[in-house]
Amino acid sequence: MNAVITIFLAGPMSGYPDYNYPAFAAAAADLRGQGFDVLNPAENFDGDVNREYAEYLRASFMQVLQADAVVMLPGWEKSKGASLEVAVAKLIGLPRAELAAMQTSASWAGQLVAGGLAS
Repeated sequence: MNAVITIFLAGPMSGYPDYNYPAFAAAAADLRGQGFDVLNPAENFDGDVNREYAEYLRASFMQVLQADAVVMLPGWEKSKGASLEVAVAKLIGLPRAELAAMQTSASWAGQLVAGGLAS
């Protein structure tokens, strides 16, 4: 029996309309449709956007630590929070890939399963 791979989504939220939740939801739906378990920070706290920034970061860092890989949404590199999440993933040796690159590769899911993405 194959274990389900858990992916954390990293991407920008602050300064985006609706905190970029629609992009997170679309990416999560796409990846879940491929059979992955997805940790989507936009789903934390039932979408409550009135908490302290540090609380969101703590929750997302915990999710990164639970993930098998990180997938980055467009604009992640301009986001302080997403950049930190990706840095943590890199430090602990998790595979990472940009969502767009994975969607254009016919074998992106196979690469992730094989651990062939950037680490």
